[in-house]
Amino acid sequence: MAIDPATAKVIVKAAVKVATDPEARKKFLCILLGGIVALLLVILVPVYLLTHPLEILEAAFAGSPDSEGIIVIEQFKQENDDAVLTFGSDVLWYEGA
Repeated sequence: MAIDPATAKVIVKAAVKVATDPEARKKFLCILLGGIVALLLVILVPVYLLTHPLEILEAAFAGSPDSEGIIVIEQFKQENDDAVLTFGSDVLWYEGA
């Protein structure tokens, strides 16, 4: 695929203008760096979230009052052969040995 000579001249003229004008060069570099940073964020954030899901969930729910209660209930159920009837985080009925 070839570029039309008139289009090539316009591209070269614009490139020369940006390369020779310090203000235009500064704007071009800012736009280029901003685009690179945005692209890296769009790529790296989902990669990080997909590779570290458990740590993120643990950090999000650590220290919440419900998580401690659920852990206590789960330990109680395991120690007593799952003879516990629960509703949410409340123990409704226990038939133990």
